[in-house]
Amino acid sequence: MTDILLGYSEEEKEEIAREYFGTGGRDEAPQCIHCGESFDIRLDYTESGAAQLKVSCPGCANGFVWRQRRPITSWRSLDLAYFMERYLLNESIPCPVDDCSVISIEYSEGVIEFRCPYCNRSGRTSLPEDHHERTARLTPAFVS
Repeated sequence: MTDILLGYSEEEKEEIAREYFGTGGRDEAPQCIHCGESFDIRLDYTESGAAQLKVSCPGCANGFVWRQRRPITSWRSLDLAYFMERYLLNESIPCPVDDCSVISIEYSEGVIEFRCPYCNRSGRTSLPEDHHERTARLTPAFVS
């Protein structure tokens, strides 16, 4: 392990954050450009609700904190309809703005929030009325 902290440029930090939130998923952490080790990345949210990544490299002890600085913007209704379609098919949702992924949070009463932590876009919509009927038809009944 080295005692020299090499640091990362703003462009490198953005690329690491984009890769973390990317469509490849969070199972494979981005790698340190200095030593090649996989980063240890902790996702957190600030008091204002913006995403924050605490990035550290176990190989060379370099690290940084990335904070979302873009203002929160809303999805278009067309985007939300597309996200809902993918959500109902249980498929990943690529972000239409950048090379990142949209996450979904399901609330009670069938409300779904779609959020891209990297692009800082968010929006809510409701499950279709017939969603529960379709789910019941697709779910096999247990036979005793």
